[in-house]
Amino acid sequence: MPATRSSAARRRTQISDAPYPSAPPSSPPRLDLEVIIISSDDEPDHEPTPRQHPRTARKGKGRAFHAPEEDVIDVSDSSDKKTSGQSRGSHKPSRKVKETKEACGERCSATQRAKQLEADLAKAHEERDRAQVAFKQAQLEIEAVEAAAETKIAAAKASNSQGVPIDALEDIICCEICTHKMWSPYTLSGCGHTFCQSCLSDWFSTTHVQHLAAHPAYPAHPPPVDADTYARLPAHIRAYIPQQPGPKYTCPACRQAVHRRPTESFVLKNVVRVVAAARGEHSPRKPTPAPSRATRGGRAAKAAAPAPPVDPWAGFFGPR
Repeated sequence: MPATRSSAARRRTQISDAPYPSAPPSSPPRLDLEVIIISSDDEPDHEPTPRQHPRTARKGKGRAFHAPEEDVIDVSDSSDKKTSGQSRGSHKPSRKVKETKEACGERCSATQRAKQLEADLAKAHEERDRAQVAFKQAQLEIEAVEAAAETKIAAAKASNSQGVPIDALEDIICCEICTHKMWSPYTLSGCGHTFCQSCLSDWFSTTHVQHLAAHPAYPAHPPPVDADTYARLPAHIRAYIPQQPGPKYTCPACRQAVHRRPTESFVLKNVVRVVAAARGEHSPRKPTPAPSRATRGGRAAKAAAPAPPVDPWAGFFGPR
C-alpha cells in the first residue's frame, strides 16, 4: 500500500514571530519532523499516537519553547479492517460451515451403513456356505438310500427270477380228503376249511343217507324253510317242525356243524390253474362243443340253449 497521511495528522504549526524579550537573536529555528509509521497486518488496528518530545528549558526568564507538532503518516493495509471485521464476526458460523458439517455427518452415517451392510453380507455368505454343506450332506444320504434300495430291488428280482418252488404249493392246492388238486374248491362258512366239490358232496351225501336210515319218515327232499317263512307258518306247524330234525352236516376236518351251503373259492381256483400250467397239466373239465355246421340254405343251425348250472348243494340245504 502507498503511504498515506493519517486523517489525524496535525497541521504544521509555525513559530510565532513575536520575539521573546530574553531570547537571543542568534538561535536558529527548530525544524519540524515528520514521522512515518509502517504497520503490519498482525499489529492491532489502532491510531498511532504522535511522539512527543520533552520540553527543554532554556536559560532565560519565563521563556518556554513548545515543540512543534509532528505530521504522522499512517501506512496500513485496506484488508486489515476486513480481516479485523471477519475476526470479530468469526464466532458466528457461516452457511458454508454448516453445509460442511452436514456433509461430514452424512458421510459418517453413510460409512456406518456401509460397514453394517458389509457385516450383513458376510453373515449371509456364511449362512449360504452352511446351507450348501447341509445340502451336499443330504444329497449324499439320499444317494446312499437310493443305492441301498436298488440293491434290495436287484436282490428281490434275482430271487423272483428263480421262481416260487411248486412243491411248497402242493399242500395248499390239494384237497385233504382226496389229496388231488382242487379244481373246484369250496370253503365252509363256519370254520373256513376248503375242500373240492366232489369230496364235500360225497361227505354230505353219506351224512344224508345215514339220517334217512335212522328216520325213515323224513322226506328225502324237504322244502327249505328260512326265518321269514318259519315266522309266517301256523303255530301247530312251527311246533311240528322241531320234532322232525334234519341231517346234521359237519366239516370233514374239524367236525364243526355246517348250517349254510359252501362258497366257491375263486382265488384258490386261479392258483391251482397257475400251478397246473407250470407243470403242464390242464383242468379235467369237459371240452366245449364244436359249433354246428351250416345248413343247406346257408344259415347256421340254432345252437342249443346252455343248460342252467346245476346246484350241487340243493339236495342238502335246499334250493336258493
